[in-house]
Amino acid sequence: MILGTAVALATAATILFFTDPEESGVMAPVMLLLTAGLGVVGLLSVLGVVARVYILRRSGLIVDQVKTAFRQSFLVALLLIASLILSHFELLTWWLILVLVAILGVLEYLFISAENRSADNRGQVLDSDSYVQ
Repeated sequence: MILGTAVALATAATILFFTDPEESGVMAPVMLLLTAGLGVVGLLSVLGVVARVYILRRSGLIVDQVKTAFRQSFLVALLLIASLILSHFELLTWWLILVLVAILGVLEYLFISAENRSADNRGQVLDSDSYVQ
């Protein structure tokens, strides 16, 4: 995961510093947003796993911590990329960001609810660390 993150961030930096947006057309901004999004997902996933496992000392399987970190980093990266796209089209406002944050917050709540429901159906009891993510 770390290697893929490094490659994505290096590719985004290369596109950012070595392409001319006026000559490259629409492909350079699309590739920049794609590689920057992948880099942000990877970076936040790695940081999220490290924070959960080593700093917060969460119990349970590492796979569960990686899934949660990946899901949350994907949502944050989605917010950042959506903000950049809205900014490009000069549609970015503070209330629109709040709407996006609210939508992503509800989406995360639904993911957590579905996770807890599936654990209950399997007869497992989740510890208190699983509820606070």
